[in-house]
Amino acid sequence: METMTILQSLVNVLFPTDISFHFEVSMVQEYPDWIEIRMEELQELVPEKLYSKEEVVLDGFCNPLELQSFPLKGKPVYL
Repeated sequence: METMTILQSLVNVLFPTDISFHFEVSMVQEYPDWIEIRMEELQELVPEKLYSKEEVVLDGFCNPLELQSFPLKGKPVYL
């Protein structure tokens, strides 16, 4: 199985479907007391009609959010 397919399968298991469908993991950082996973909105989901508009901004539907997910390795996980 291809590495990207395995990683996408892992993302689908770890995150709700809406998150895994609209965002991709851009960074994972493990700290001594917690884990941070950053996600970025998928640009290919923006309708073509909006590409010609200069005022369109990809910002993850709204301002950045921090969500706490279930723990991994006994540490809190922040998305």
